[in-house]
Amino acid sequence: MKKLFFPSICSLLLIISAMISCTKDGSSDKKSDPQILISKSESALSTKNGMLLFNSFKELNKKANELNASNDEVLKKFESSMGIKTPAGMFRAVLFSEDSLSNYYFNLPVKEQDYWKKQPQKHSEKYDMALSQGLIKIIKEKDGSEYFDLNLSQNSFATVLNAEGFVQVDTMIFQFTPTAIKMIKNGDFNLVDKLKSINTDYEDSWIIVEKMKSDTRLKYGMINSWTVGNLESNWIITDRNIFNTPIKRIRAWIDGHSEPYGSYSESCAQYIRGTYVLRAEAMKKNFWGTWIYGDYNPSYSVSSTWSYRYENYTCDPYITFGCGIYYCEHVNDSGMDSPYSNSWPSVNNLYVNLIPTGIWSGTYWFHSAFWSQGYFSGNFAGNTFYYTW
Repeated sequence: MKKLFFPSICSLLLIISAMISCTKDGSSDKKSDPQILISKSESALSTKNGMLLFNSFKELNKKANELNASNDEVLKKFESSMGIKTPAGMFRAVLFSEDSLSNYYFNLPVKEQDYWKKQPQKHSEKYDMALSQGLIKIIKEKDGSEYFDLNLSQNSFATVLNAEGFVQVDTMIFQFTPTAIKMIKNGDFNLVDKLKSINTDYEDSWIIVEKMKSDTRLKYGMINSWTVGNLESNWIITDRNIFNTPIKRIRAWIDGHSEPYGSYSESCAQYIRGTYVLRAEAMKKNFWGTWIYGDYNPSYSVSSTWSYRYENYTCDPYITFGCGIYYCEHVNDSGMDSPYSNSWPSVNNLYVNLIPTGIWSGTYWFHSAFWSQGYFSGNFAGNTFYYTW
């Protein structure tokens, strides 16, 4: 048991009910804590107030992973069956329109191609609309090239959000926008309009709005990262044209980090966000030489083993909620996907959510964010990727 001299928190917010156990100082004595949205039993998927309803983040991640790896027809059927439109479905429609437009110009007579290659790049109506509405964003690279991608605060959830970025997990309503993660703690749908209207960092008794990449989240160092492989130098060229110009590329990497969500004090946070997402990207150049997630879909296989740990105040005998004086470490105690392995015959822009991806909370609050260590190996279009952290 570790002792921390820290003033107790005086405000009790939402208490989320799911059960885990915590080992106290490595002994066999255990103390239960209603803990986050990841260990509750799975239930049939349904909708409520026009958004998907999940019992836990574990359940959300499972469905998102299934749909993230699906083809366009499978996603369309899912959307139709649930009566929603997802950001992922809308993004895929833009990709199809842009790829079709590019292929049209590729099939013109050579003289016409030469003319159009000298003209400014053409875009589809769906692209122009998506860009103006903020559904997509332009990513510029150091070498001057650019491409467009989905524009959400958590793209890996895009197949299970409605068109406005909403989803309900247990009793909480979340909205994932391009610039923020928003939450209604008690799931009161009457607060949705208020939530949508707030576009700055904000928190009250029932609402949290947190802008992405806010410097305040680094204030007390409660942030950890294990993101690896997402540098521009990690792109592997898999094909070139007759002029030796790269025309196809791939990249496999890990998006891994953890930080407080909402307000917190030094070594004390009610909510912790965890992200461990496997990524695989395959791109080709379109008619005008711009990178795009087009119809280049190589095979991909992956294997990963990892562990995670965090600290909270479960072992403080003087409190029943919040933060106190004594804290202890927990290791892999709220469910585990590790080891994970899978393979896909075709991959274009893949997201795989693994534990501890989600928003965590409990009766006893957090002394730290998550740490993770592990290894990752993948084979993508015949190329090997290997990372340790």
